[in-house]
Amino acid sequence: MGRSIFNHLKDPLIGTLVQQQYQVVRRIGSGAVVDVYLAQQRTVGGRRVALRILKPALAERDSEGGGAHRKRFLHEVQLASLLKGPAFARIMDCGLTGPGPKRPFVIQELLDGPLLSERVADAPLSWRGGVALVLQLCAAAEEMHAYGVLYRDFSPSNVIIEEQRGIGRVARLFDFSHVTLEGISFLDSQDSAEDLAGSPIFSAPELGLPGEPVGRSVDTFSLGALLYLGCTGRSPVRLTPAGDWGAWTEWTRGGRPVPEVPFREAAPKAPAALARIVHRALRVSPSERYQEVPALAADLRKILGLKGCEGDGPDRFSLGGLMGRLKW
Repeated sequence: MGRSIFNHLKDPLIGTLVQQQYQVVRRIGSGAVVDVYLAQQRTVGGRRVALRILKPALAERDSEGGGAHRKRFLHEVQLASLLKGPAFARIMDCGLTGPGPKRPFVIQELLDGPLLSERVADAPLSWRGGVALVLQLCAAAEEMHAYGVLYRDFSPSNVIIEEQRGIGRVARLFDFSHVTLEGISFLDSQDSAEDLAGSPIFSAPELGLPGEPVGRSVDTFSLGALLYLGCTGRSPVRLTPAGDWGAWTEWTRGGRPVPEVPFREAAPKAPAALARIVHRALRVSPSERYQEVPALAADLRKILGLKGCEGDGPDRFSLGGLMGRLKW
C-alpha cells in the first residue's frame, strides 16, 4: 500500500483521466522516446488499453525549441493508423495531455503476451519457429515499405508474442518510435552514432554513418538479426554495453564478423540452407544483402516447404496460424 501511494506521488500521470475516458492505472514500460502505461477505459466493458506518451524530458525540450519530438511522434501515430496488418497494434485515439508541458500520446490496443526477449531468455525457439516468426514480420515490413517507410529496429524488445484463440501464436509490433523514411540519410553530418536510439546490434550498420542513405535492406538486416536470435537464443554480436552505437559502428567498420558466431555453430540442428539465408541477410555491405523483403520471405517459405508466393492461406505463411502449428 505504501509503495502504491509512493508511485502515485512520484508519477503525476497515474490516476489521471485522459480524453475524459481513459484512466491511467500504472506504468508498464519505458523506452528512449516514450513511456507506456496501462489505462482503463471508463465505458461499458471498461477495456484495458496501452497509453504511449512522449517522455517528460523530451516534451520539456520541445517547449523550449521547435517541437521536433512532438512532430515526429504525431507523424509516427499517423503512420501507424494506416497500417492494417495483423502484426500491428490497433490505434484507438491520440492527442495531447499534461500535467506540465503538453505531451503527445496515443491510445493503442493492449497486447497480451511476453516480449520476444523474454521468450528466448531461457531457450531459443525451434528453427522452424524462428522462421515462422520472421515470416510474420516480413508481411509487416512489406506493408510499411509500400508507404515508403522503414521500421529499422526489429529487435526482441519491440516484438510481443501473443496467443490468439483459433489462430495460434502471432508476432505483434507496438513501437514505431524508430521508423524512418526510405532513401534519406538517418544522421546529419554534425550528428554521431551516439545520437541514435534503438538497438544497434539489430540495426543495419549504415544507420550509424552520417550521410549514408538508407534503403529497404536495413529491414532485411534487422529481420536477419531477429531470425538469428530466435533460432539460437543469442544476439548476432554481443557488445558491452549492448546499446553502444559507437561500439557497433567500430565493430562493423573494423571488419569483425557478423554474426560473431556462425549460424551453423550456434544452431547445429538447423538446415544449411537456413544458415545461408541468415548470413546473406546479415551482410555488413547493403549491396550484398537481400534488397527487398519479399525475396527474403520467399527463401524462408522454401525452408518450411511452403509452395507459392502469393494469395491467402498457408502459402502466404498464414501469419498467426503458421506459428501456432509449429513446435517452438
